[in-house]
Amino acid sequence: MDVFLRLLLRGVLLAVGWWVLADGSFYNWQVGLLVVALAVLATWWVAPLARRPATSARRVWAGVRLAGWFLWRSAVGGVDVARRAVTRVPDTDPEYVEHRFRLPPGNARVAVAYLNNLMPGSLSVHVGDVVQIHSIATELPTLEQVTELEERVAAAAGIDLG
Repeated sequence: MDVFLRLLLRGVLLAVGWWVLADGSFYNWQVGLLVVALAVLATWWVAPLARRPATSARRVWAGVRLAGWFLWRSAVGGVDVARRAVTRVPDTDPEYVEHRFRLPPGNARVAVAYLNNLMPGSLSVHVGDVVQIHSIATELPTLEQVTELEERVAAAAGIDLG
């Protein structure tokens, strides 16, 4: 029963995605139904349903907080980058900084590097035990931002940084 519910959830999420892409129209719902069914089968083949431990409410809440923090930081950073870009002489002073991961190797590190790339003004250049980050300006709190991002990803992933 658990497998059925999880496949049904995938189907519902993909159907909502189809509906959004169709601009809220049900005109070609037969095609959408076929595409969603094929997409569910494809996702089952690519990412089989593995038994996972139940996600705790604490991790779910940490994920919600991570998303909110990320959206807020992206908005604030985007305004800052836009302000820098429209000045007659661009207000930039680029630098490279390094951050040593406290997360174990794996998907959580990758998530931190990718999310950092989406933060305005910073770009993960090299990722290993240390992530090298290109920052658009020296006065930006790049290291503090990636440290906080790492802590939030660790909380959402259920990883104790110690």
